[in-house]
Amino acid sequence: MNLVIANTNATAFAVSRALNCTDRTEDGYYTNDTMSIIVAHVAPDMVAPNTLQDYTGGSDFTKELPFVPTKHLYHVKDKKAAERIFALMRQADEVVFASNGGCIEQGMFDMLCQSAKVGRKRSRMWLTSLTNKAINHAYRYRTGGRGLYRLARAGNAMMACDNLFEINFGGTLAQAYGKGAFPLRRPDTSILWTLCELVDSRKKFRQGDKQYTFGMTVEYAGQHVKLCPANIWDDESVVLNRVSQLRNLMGGTLSAYVIDCSDVESQELVELFTHSTLQTEAMRQLGFLPAKTNALANALYEKGFISSPLTSVAELPKRMKDSLTKRYPGAKHFPYEDNSVCRHSHGIITTGRNPIFLSSDEEWLYGFIAKRVEQVFSQKRTERELVLCVPVANLELYGSAIVPDDFYIPEGSEIEVNVTGVSHSSFSEKYPGNVVGADFLETIYEYFEMEAGDDYPVCEYADMGLALQRLIDNGFVESILGELFPTEKARLLMALTRNTDFGCVGTVMSQIGDMEKTVWDGGTLAILHKYEDWLSTQIITLITDTAIFCAKPMAHRCPKCGQVTLTEYPMVISCAHCNFSLPKQFRGYDFTAKDIDQLLTHRYTSPIYGLKGRKGRKYCDALVLDARFRLTSAPSEASILS
Repeated sequence: MNLVIANTNATAFAVSRALNCTDRTEDGYYTNDTMSIIVAHVAPDMVAPNTLQDYTGGSDFTKELPFVPTKHLYHVKDKKAAERIFALMRQADEVVFASNGGCIEQGMFDMLCQSAKVGRKRSRMWLTSLTNKAINHAYRYRTGGRGLYRLARAGNAMMACDNLFEINFGGTLAQAYGKGAFPLRRPDTSILWTLCELVDSRKKFRQGDKQYTFGMTVEYAGQHVKLCPANIWDDESVVLNRVSQLRNLMGGTLSAYVIDCSDVESQELVELFTHSTLQTEAMRQLGFLPAKTNALANALYEKGFISSPLTSVAELPKRMKDSLTKRYPGAKHFPYEDNSVCRHSHGIITTGRNPIFLSSDEEWLYGFIAKRVEQVFSQKRTERELVLCVPVANLELYGSAIVPDDFYIPEGSEIEVNVTGVSHSSFSEKYPGNVVGADFLETIYEYFEMEAGDDYPVCEYADMGLALQRLIDNGFVESILGELFPTEKARLLMALTRNTDFGCVGTVMSQIGDMEKTVWDGGTLAILHKYEDWLSTQIITLITDTAIFCAKPMAHRCPKCGQVTLTEYPMVISCAHCNFSLPKQFRGYDFTAKDIDQLLTHRYTSPIYGLKGRKGRKYCDALVLDARFRLTSAPSEASILS
């Protein structure tokens, strides 16, 4: 028996109909007559990574910063529903995950399988749409093996990094401003910094001096070409003098040289929507914020009207050519990619189903996508371009024009052209105006464009539109008539993080890019440890900032470097000479002055009662500084006198 697990009810229903699983089991799952396939649905967060409350026994705060658990754990939320799924897993020969999600969803499915503690073959159905044809293709060509394992590992590591950031960054600022004062996710701070710096740079804008140039229009065989020099001038009188000379040639002929006359790719070529371009264009043309676009696109996908919106590629596989050509005759000229290139996702298209029972906003977005699909399949992909060079007045003027497909002149030919017009113009760098939301979102997506895993579906960590939406919802950014303005709350956050790398777009890009490359190369654990070390350094910089927290020098010597350079802060004791730091709370226990003195002097403590375990129960243990000068429990064989 094959068990197919979907992460939404709509997906489970569509898969069951495509696989002819129209019967129901006692637990309400879909199956067929022979019980060879069972289709089940589980909530996306049935198994989720542990939160701060899980690590601290229910507390919303921790002074143990930077907080890096020795092992990243996860827990089952709905145990009754999980037990029913686990029972099916024990009976199954193969467990199949059906979803249009990326590595995060695959990682959560992997945690579900690990919680079941049953060794069964695992595979994945890559759902590009919820049509019967797409579902049957995904089931027939489901994938598994090491690649799927690495994808899940990368997803688990991504969730661990996001969890660490929320606990440490949010917990640090909560000590000074209260819980929930700065509800941010990993890429949010860098996007906010980019927006603030862009706004500030535009405030400092100074209009440049004017520059001048001229142009000439010529005609040959009914084709008009506008020519311009490669030079520009600061002196308008020079340009006016040139123009007066050229006007004497009006109505006459000049010799021109054909540089090129060949087919080129159309300059106004449009592509199918991807996740990022759909958000950007819907924001620009429909006025929809990213969260609204995501919700509407997901609703259209689950109703079977469009393909999966979680895609980063605009190409289509060859296997779709015949079906699309029946609906769009111009689709036969579309440059399809090999099926192996678009295995996991492809450009957003309509499925051909009659779009009924849609809300007004869904109708707007569906029509927007359908119009783009028709435009892509009906557009002319190549055009013939004529490029000319005309020597005149000790200058060479260059220009090009689009000509009919049957128009051809050999390259290097000398022809006679008629002068039909002369003009001059001036230009200068103009004030760019306020930051337009759609343009800013497009720029951010260009910054965060990743090279690894291009054809995998888009995950939440790569959804920059969702990050911008969080900044708007949490009061860091105001969106007024499509333009973005950082608030005073954003300026405060910039001041607080000025000495850290949280606002560096390049750093966040590098971290996400390194993690995505593990899908192909492995090495997830090393990348995760690298991020933990980086985050610890940034949090120590933040909690030792005297502009936020008070500080008091200490007389003790640093146990790592031996210098008298220790400073006590509300949450940590830090050395100004080396990178040593000692949290003032460990496993829910606040250190006393005696405990701190023992750790700094002898590198161990007397047995301490009040440490909390994973389930919140108190226990007694002695603590030591290990070889890396980090706090840990004393070895059981150690002899420590109380």
